[in-house]
Order: sequence, then structure tokens, then C-alpha cells
Amino acid sequence: MTLKPTMFILAALWVLASGRAPAFDVLPSLNTYRTATIKDAAMRVIELKSDGVWFITQNSDFNDEEWHALFQSLGGPHISEDNPAGNKSYVDYSRIMGRQPDAALCYNETGGMPGGTQLSNEQIEAQSKSHGNRPVIICLTRSYGGAWKTQTDRCLDNPKVAAICMEYVKKALLENINAPAGCIKAVRRKHKPVYLLLHAAGDGWTLEENKKIIENLNTWCPNEMSSGEVHLVYQNYTPGVAGWFGPGGVKEALQQARRMPNYASRTGTQQKP
Repeated sequence: MTLKPTMFILAALWVLASGRAPAFDVLPSLNTYRTATIKDAAMRVIELKSDGVWFITQNSDFNDEEWHALFQSLGGPHISEDNPAGNKSYVDYSRIMGRQPDAALCYNETGGMPGGTQLSNEQIEAQSKSHGNRPVIICLTRSYGGAWKTQTDRCLDNPKVAAICMEYVKKALLENINAPAGCIKAVRRKHKPVYLLLHAAGDGWTLEENKKIIENLNTWCPNEMSSGEVHLVYQNYTPGVAGWFGPGGVKEALQQARRMPNYASRTGTQQKP
């Protein structure tokens, strides 16, 4: 497709207005981030500041005042996560911040059952109603083949689904298994964002592996990775401080990602090599 001159002009104006070129960005998931296992957790969270925050209020132990300060200090976007038929994180955030979160993940925890994590159309409708009647719902997939592809495509066609979240195993992202690039491209063809859940050293993902994953994605789907609509979310399921702030933890994984090609900061502060 040949781009018209006006499209180049509009793109240039967007870059000038936003202060950043279109590119992937990164944010921490605070699922399991707790004051009970991390000393000064509320104060140290600023060390994870990047391009927003993903959260599950019921899996952390902050009070409303701490959550408010946390959201303010980390900046947006703010992405909530709830179980199907639930909206606690959404309700908590709306009460604390006086507005709705920017998007909300809801999925069925069915493990590796092909396509099982994706919400049914009825579930999408119910979750949309319980999340402010907006197209904010993010559906989750763990592959893009067979039933996984069928259900992902169905969700993508639903106007109340705002984005797709990919939770692939490490091997798939390192060796191009289960069509990770194909999934990203399919989501972007529908002009919807992609959230990719990754891990760090606390969960056995080394910095070298995380670097290779980004290099792979930059090679397999460079246009999508530079679109401004691919968001890498780093999480840690191992209790304690090491998985967050120790060698190869979430903090270092975020910093490394922000030094990679095709990254641009929402805050205007890119990590130096």
C-alpha cells in the first residue's frame, strides 16, 4: 500500500504532539506485589516506573491511600484484571481514582485447554456491562492455532473487546512456536492493542532470554512492534523481594526492555545503554 503525503504529515504531527515515536512500551504487573513480603513496598514501587501499571487489587495488600499514590507515581495507562463474573479491581480503582481504568483483562483460567481462556460472547457482554459499558475488555490467548486461533478471531470481531493479551510459554517466544507473530499481526490488523505477559528471573526467565524474545519480535513483526500498540507486561509470581528487585528481576527486565530497538517511553525517559 502506498501512503499518501497527508498520511505522512498526520503521522509526523502525532509524533510532535506526543513527544514520542510509535513503538512498543513496557509496564510492570503488580499481581502478587505485597507489603507483607517486600519491605517498604509502597515506597519502592517507584523503582518499577516505566509506561503504566497492570494490577489486581485483591492479590496485593495496599490500602486505598497507598494505591492512589502508587497509580499517581507510576503513571498510566492503568490496566485492571478480574476473574469472569467479577470486577473487584475495576470497582476498587474507580473508587480510589474517581475514574475508570484504561482497560480490563478478564479470562477463564483453564490452563492449556485450546481456546478455553477466551471469554464467550455472553461473558464479554456481561463483563462489559460490569466495567462501565465500554469496550475495555481484554481477552487472553496462549496460542494462535486451531481452537486458540478460532476463539481469538471471534473475540477480535467483538466490538466490546478492546485488546488481546498473549500469555505464551517462554519456549514459544524463543523458538517461534504457536505463531506469536501471527497473533500479534492478526490483532493489529483489527487495529487493536496487544499486551504480552512476560516473566523475569524470579520465575526462571533470564535477562538474556527476555532480550532474545524482544529481538525475535522485532525481527518477526517489526511493523507491529513499532506501532505504539504492543505492550510488554513483566510479572513475578515468586514471593519476596528478589523476583522484583534482585538480579534479573522485574526491575532489571523493564530497564533492559527500555534499551531495546523499537522502544519509546511514554514518559520521555529512555534508559541509556
